Amino acid sequence: MERLIRNVKKEVWKELRSEAIRHEMRMGEFLDVLLREHRERGHERGWDAIFSRKRRMLTDKEAEEMRRILGIFERPGGFEE
Repeated sequence: MERLIRNVKKEVWKELRSEAIRHEMRMGEFLDVLLREHRERGHERGWDAIFSRKRRMLTDKEAEEMRRILGIFERPGGFEE
């Protein structure tokens, strides 16, 4: 049975497909293996950190400092001022 997976970029789909072929699997089998391995590993790294909006990479103070520093590059002359 065929299924449609929406919003998958063409290059991502090609990469998934080539990995399935490399492992001599059909796409469904390959996705089953990926999901099973992901579940076995749990969420110790990766997915939760990537999709969590609660966990921020920078504090407000660090973000403001980063904006200030990057502003130097936007000015004519950059560091030379």
